[in-house]
Amino acid sequence: MSAGIESPPVWVVCSTCHAKMDVQLRRRASSYNYAPVGIILVWVYYKGARYLAAECRRFDDLFEAVATFEAGMKFELCPEMMMTIVGKGMYRRCEDGIEVLSETGACRSFGSYLQGALDMIFTGQVL
Repeated sequence: MSAGIESPPVWVVCSTCHAKMDVQLRRRASSYNYAPVGIILVWVYYKGARYLAAECRRFDDLFEAVATFEAGMKFELCPEMMMTIVGKGMYRRCEDGIEVLSETGACRSFGSYLQGALDMIFTGQVL
């Protein structure tokens, strides 16, 4: 041993005790956690500028965000999977729902789904 430096104690544990400690201290599998790999960025256009309005990880969050927009507001949905944009949808909020301006990639035909969800929200039905 070097002068004045002590080595940490070494513990020897039997295999049964080691297994018990592993059960207590082992990290839980990540598959048990809610960890989405996708997100939908909601952008709004206001006075010629584009602003991030919401980051939605669940459809309920998306529907609630869009339902709060005023009539006439133009907005864009950008779904991302594993940090890559996989589509784009441009919409305008109307009195009776939404107007589809353009849809590409993962947003293709999403406007009709979004319209149906908004109809259910406004009529008080549960999604």
